[in-house]
Amino acid sequence: MSTLFGLTLTLFFVIDALGNLPTYLSLLRPHKRSEQRKIAFRELLLALGIMASFHYLGQILLTMLEIPKQTVQISGGLILFLIAIRLIFSNDEEPPQWESQKLLFFPIATPLIAGPSVLTMIMIIAQEQPSDLLVLGAIFLAWLFSALIFVFARPIHKLIREKGLVACQRLMGLIVAMVAVQMFIEGIGGFLNR
Repeated sequence: MSTLFGLTLTLFFVIDALGNLPTYLSLLRPHKRSEQRKIAFRELLLALGIMASFHYLGQILLTMLEIPKQTVQISGGLILFLIAIRLIFSNDEEPPQWESQKLLFFPIATPLIAGPSVLTMIMIIAQEQPSDLLVLGAIFLAWLFSALIFVFARPIHKLIREKGLVACQRLMGLIVAMVAVQMFIEGIGGFLNR
């Protein structure tokens, strides 16, 4: 997870843009086509702001609580593994329904894009990586790839359909599970070598 490519992929898989497409489209459906693009760009920018700011807030929080790196790795590995289980074994239920409301921050910017799992992952990466530029670069690239999927949500959904989205989501879950196990092992190894 030390390279920009590895960090970007990890964050991209945790954001799970493909898996969230049905929910995203259902939230935009009540709005006119002319409004949908404006809402999408606004929510994507808000999500980027939340993720970038949490990079710093997460570091401050962990420093204040004096939580060691190994604890973050172990807890992060467990959380990531639970996320992976959800991605792999998710059933084909209807996407979650929210009451009709003005879309601002909730629920597209957060928790759909910048959800708890993404913010946790950013906090873990920020704790492990000394370079702010590397972490912010990974956040931006993962957001950019996810944003492209959301911007072209309708044609992507028509192309690969529900079964294709489920297959992609399960593949992402498998990769996230491997990252989670590696992180957990590194955390345990760090405690044993103290």
